[in-house]
Amino acid sequence: MPLSVTPSGNGTWVPAKTAKVMVGDSWVPVKKMKVRVGTSWVLSWVHPVVNASLSLSKTDVETGEAYNVTLTAPAGFPEGAEVVLRFTGYSQSFFPTEGSTSSTLVGASHASAGTYTWYADVKTKGGTTTFGPAVQTATVPVPPPPTHHHEVVPSGSSRAAIQAALDRAETFFLANQGGTVNFDDENSMACVELVAGGTYNLDGTALNPRRGVRLIGGGSGASRPLLKASSAGHLFNNNNNGGGAYNNPHYDWLVQNIRMDCNNYVGGFSIVHTRRFRIKGCEFSNLGAVKHYIEINSSGGARSDGKYNVEVLDCYFTMTNTNPGNGARRTEDECCQLDYSWAGSASNTANDGTMTNNVKFAGNTFYRVPRAIGGHRYEAESGNGSPKGIHSNVLIDNNTFTEVNPVLYGDGANSANSEGAVRAYMWSNVRITNNAFNSCYQCVKGFIPVDAVTYNGEPTYMYVGGNTLNNCTSGRPGITYSTNSSLKPEQVHVENNIVEGTWSGSDFVVDIEENGTETLPGSTFGVVIRWNMFRPGNLSLAEEKAYNKYSRNGDASVYVYENYVSDGSVDNS
Repeated sequence: MPLSVTPSGNGTWVPAKTAKVMVGDSWVPVKKMKVRVGTSWVLSWVHPVVNASLSLSKTDVETGEAYNVTLTAPAGFPEGAEVVLRFTGYSQSFFPTEGSTSSTLVGASHASAGTYTWYADVKTKGGTTTFGPAVQTATVPVPPPPTHHHEVVPSGSSRAAIQAALDRAETFFLANQGGTVNFDDENSMACVELVAGGTYNLDGTALNPRRGVRLIGGGSGASRPLLKASSAGHLFNNNNNGGGAYNNPHYDWLVQNIRMDCNNYVGGFSIVHTRRFRIKGCEFSNLGAVKHYIEINSSGGARSDGKYNVEVLDCYFTMTNTNPGNGARRTEDECCQLDYSWAGSASNTANDGTMTNNVKFAGNTFYRVPRAIGGHRYEAESGNGSPKGIHSNVLIDNNTFTEVNPVLYGDGANSANSEGAVRAYMWSNVRITNNAFNSCYQCVKGFIPVDAVTYNGEPTYMYVGGNTLNNCTSGRPGITYSTNSSLKPEQVHVENNIVEGTWSGSDFVVDIEENGTETLPGSTFGVVIRWNMFRPGNLSLAEEKAYNKYSRNGDASVYVYENYVSDGSVDNS
């Protein structure tokens, strides 16, 4: 039964909630009443709260995510009020201080997904008032995407198993990463690993590199995994040329730290129409006839000087097998060849004449091969395959060439013109720097073939500097550029090279031809030969000075100056 009181002067009992007291000249409602219990006044009635609002800081949350629940009473909570915030299966009580205007549950969270309907009960001596509902949805958070894909392929796995792993890795990359990769950051790529000490025999079908995928071998040195070919095809090629140009969709890939055995029958990589890739730290042996360890065809993108989209780094190449199982070795079996897209030039070419550009060879070792880096074709082709430009922007830096000698394999159809550990075959913007040439038949050769098409103009700019030519005994020039009657090289700069060891040649150290129509930047000459050192250990100082080292070929645009012999004196003979 509700408490009743008799207001003074009235004489009638009324419910407490309608009781009024005189304040000054007016009767006002009683908000709370207390009674005397012993020596204390005890709260016996409080007016119920009739105006409040329930709010949520977040109506859509994830499980485990914190949020706040607030009941706001603009007129303030009365003395002794209890606030209960609740949904089905949960409640929390609060006792706000008299006069405060809000009561908050701070940092709540849901353990499971669902829809939660909140209510607030405010209890006083005068009764209970309920506010709400406030509806909230909780969902299970989507897990963050994995940041790295690394799949290990066991030793002995088939070619199909390796390819399936590469395909899965590309799918992961495209779904979770994408964009341009950083070859030096493994976390920017998906990874497939061949195990240390493992052996993987291919079945005559090449592996196809995949976009954003690094195929890497475990171990080091002789413990690196061995990838061995059968008797057909290549170790790697493209199964999609993207319609030509540089549109192969499988680009931005890396192959690293694997031993490649071509089994005396096949080639290594036959890559076409691919804008960007890297091959690093691999060892190549037993190349088949009429093959290349790395065929770079129609790749690297449009010329972009100083930027290298195709990189061959820290690899080891040898070709001690002079009699492959599939035919006769050619001098033109370069370890690394640059070529353009013509019919039959490489696996799956589009035959559209696309050139190769922006290639870097650095830190590699070439031992006992007929030719290390070069090319051997630049002519009119059938269909649309004739070259549409000149291979450009090639850097050959800090490599070691030892016993690169075509005589070991027969000198080939072009005789002396097929020589050269490095043969820049109609290349523009070539830099050959800081390399060591040891006992090579000929070290560097720029070359313009007699059957070269002329409509693309002449190759322009070759820089040969900082190299060491050691033990040159073939009777050929150390550094030379051969031309034809229609085309001659433009802008050739040879400087800071050292000739040492044994020199038993009968030709010039440097022999360059140039037509003189274009001068080197900052110079009035088209060819500059300077600051080179001729100091072979088998010649006396007098013999060094007597030897004819530098050829001008009667061309006034060739400038030879400040070259030295072993005592440091200038000798430009």
